[in-house]
This record gives sequence, structure tokens and C-alpha cells, in this order.
Amino acid sequence: MIPCMWTSIYYELPPEDAVRRIAELGWPAIELSTEHLVTLREDSGSDRRTAAFGEVVRETGLVMDQAHLTITVDVACMDGDRRRADQAIVRRDLEILAALGIGHGVLHPGGHGRRETEAEAGEQNTLRAEAIAELAGVAEGLGVRIALENGMRSMGPDGEHAWNGTVAGIRELIEQIGSPALGICLDTGHANLEGWDNAEAVRVAGDLLVALHIADNDGSGDQHLIPYCRGSKIDWVSVVAALKELGYANSFNLEIPGERGRPLPIMDAVVTYALEVTRKLVAGQV
Repeated sequence: MIPCMWTSIYYELPPEDAVRRIAELGWPAIELSTEHLVTLREDSGSDRRTAAFGEVVRETGLVMDQAHLTITVDVACMDGDRRRADQAIVRRDLEILAALGIGHGVLHPGGHGRRETEAEAGEQNTLRAEAIAELAGVAEGLGVRIALENGMRSMGPDGEHAWNGTVAGIRELIEQIGSPALGICLDTGHANLEGWDNAEAVRVAGDLLVALHIADNDGSGDQHLIPYCRGSKIDWVSVVAALKELGYANSFNLEIPGERGRPLPIMDAVVTYALEVTRKLVAGQV
């Protein structure tokens, strides 16, 4: 497992500067955050900006094998116009990942808005499966893998109800679609809020686990904190042991926006502390 920091720990910086800063502080790997991916996609010279960003990453020597695809999309939206527009955004995101040589793109499976009847829920499930199957075909063609992230019941925009994509449910969906371009991203904070055992979630994900969003909380909300926050209810030793038993060798990626909002020199200290915590966790020194 490789200690990894998601680039939007420095969300106020351009992606190139965020990458350089993370590298200077000693991190060996990064996840390209959704905020910085959007910056690359929406730049007026997107292809040139993407190529230049990739060169910065190569110069730092950082591993960059995962990115968070645009977080605001709903690829299974019941509104057809919105659904098609959001799927187009994800297709462009995947093209950027392929250009950068990023192997895994984390995607929320979609399906926001409360469904009042079984028929509506069934239609939503069908739309989700169709959308993800189509996007998996795009990913296969680009040599990229989509990592579907487990969610929470209140994860939709503006606090709307969202499909509670359990790890078992996501695994079932992937097996139903049958594409090698699909895998699972385990978000430990989401799992904790749903009352799951994260170590067991690792085992259920099994060979489909290709990415991680490591974050802690005290159970009161999706706080996105460094592991071992005050009031933490996650057994981190068991989580790391399960990952090692599985043979997981990809990025051990921290996604911790709850730690942001401090002056840059203080943020540097926070990011340095987070690296020390991550190194001890991954090395089994806890």
C-alpha cells in the first residue's frame, strides 16, 4: 500500500502547485481530486493544460493512479437531459484520466432523489445499471477502470436521498454488468456512518477493491478527518490487517476535507502529520 494524499487538501491552489507542495512534504502518491480534475476539464485549453499538469506530476516522481471523477454528476438521474449531460461529463473525465495515465477513476454510482414506489426504485436501478455499463465500455476503450464508491443514504446534492450503495450491492452490480473496467472504492467514513465494519467491507469487496478513500469521523457526520480523530469508532488496525490479507497494493489515499481551511503554513504541518499517521498505519506500527 502506498501512502497517498488527495490533491484538494490544498483546494485553494492550482492543481500544479498543490502537487508540488504535496511532493515537497514527502508524500509518494496523490489522488487527483474532483476539484482539480474540473479545473483541467474546464480550462479553455484543456488538452494543453492537462498535458502540462501531467508533466508536473512526472517531474515530482509522484504516483498518481487514481482520481475522483466529477462529484456533482448523477449518471442515473431520472431526468433524461440531466442524465445524458452528466454522463457526457464523466466520459470527458475518463479521457483526461487516460491522457494522464491514471488507472482508476472514482465514481458515485448515482441515483439521487427519494423514490416513493417500488416501480420508481426499479426504474432507478435499471437506469443506474445501464449508465454504468455504458461508461464501463468507454473506460475499457480508454484503458481506465471505474471504481464505484460506497455512499450514504443522505449523500445526494443538497442532502437529498441517494442510493445507499453498500459494498455488497456495488459488487452485485459489477458482477451483473460483467465489465473488467469496474471495481470498488471503499470510503471508510461513509461506511462508518452507515454502521458497517470497515474490515468486513474490505473482505466483501475482495478482488474488486481497487481504490480507497480513507477518512475518519465520530459517527455524527461525514467529517472527513485524519484517522484516529477524537471519537473515532473505526478499528483502523483491523482495516489495515484486512487490506494486507487481501493483498491490496494500491494507494492508501486520504480524502480529508474536514482538515482544510487553515493558513498554508499550518496546512503544511497538518499534511506532514497526516503522512506520519499514514506511514505508521500502513507499516502496522499502531
